[in-house]
Amino acid sequence: MASGSSNVVGESDTGADTRTKRQLELSPSSDQNDAKQTKLSLCPELDTSEIHERILSRVNNTLANTNMNVGTEGGSILLQQIVPALVTAVSVAVGEATDRHFKWRQETTDAQNLQLQQQLLGQLQKNCLLLRYENDRLEQYTRRKTIRIVGMKEEEGENIDKKVLKAFADAGADVSAADISACHRTGKRPAGKRPVLVKFVNRKKKREVMTKKKSLKDMDKYKHVYLNDDLTLLRSRMHGVLKAATEKVEKVWVVDGKIYCTKKLPPGLPPDKRGPPVLVDSPDDFFKVGFNDVDFKALGLKDLICPPA
Repeated sequence: MASGSSNVVGESDTGADTRTKRQLELSPSSDQNDAKQTKLSLCPELDTSEIHERILSRVNNTLANTNMNVGTEGGSILLQQIVPALVTAVSVAVGEATDRHFKWRQETTDAQNLQLQQQLLGQLQKNCLLLRYENDRLEQYTRRKTIRIVGMKEEEGENIDKKVLKAFADAGADVSAADISACHRTGKRPAGKRPVLVKFVNRKKKREVMTKKKSLKDMDKYKHVYLNDDLTLLRSRMHGVLKAATEKVEKVWVVDGKIYCTKKLPPGLPPDKRGPPVLVDSPDDFFKVGFNDVDFKALGLKDLICPPA
């Protein structure tokens, strides 16, 4: 076999002593290495040095276990064995590396997709909540001229307009039938005390009634009658949560559909340290009062809350 190939180690320039056993080593030229590195570098996640070492190891192990002289007739057989060995070594090494790469790529892609889905889901949830809050504000605005009277006894064949005007007059408010655009009971008939909705022509008369309603508390006939702003379902639940949070909230009140409260002071602090009232316009404002979390389920917003991952 002609010399000059770096694939045969130990062969002299004259080709003498062909009976000596020769160890064949695979050592590609620098140009071949550069070409392989260039192709494999297109996929930077593949460890090209590891592939190279695996191929060298497999081929050298095969050649080391082959007990034939290249210079004899068996040399051709040896060469015939080298080719399949090279093909097998390269195929197996590249196949294993490719499998590992695609497995890694799939796992990485799945993780990235899951993270992206969670981010999108979180953003959608936030947007849905913001839209729900905004819709609630708009709904409350449509109720700005309406009050809800709770506890007024219901009678068969009653004139509800007359009863309501009498209550307003007893409170000291100057309200006539012309100041009311709608007056009726709402809901089912439990125990004969359905709430009464009263819609005023303008908010000025409504404010007058709401300002003077306190005087009704001193009258026995109105002892269990309450005049409140007509709150949306969400705001009504928010109001109930704040009223129940006696360890955090000192006082809760409503003005024109807006909920205000004052924080409960720690023992020993003077009232002037209380700070201004807190406007609770949405469940997010509960954190301003000192809540550590918000029970969205209790507020009727459970459909917008994602289960834990």
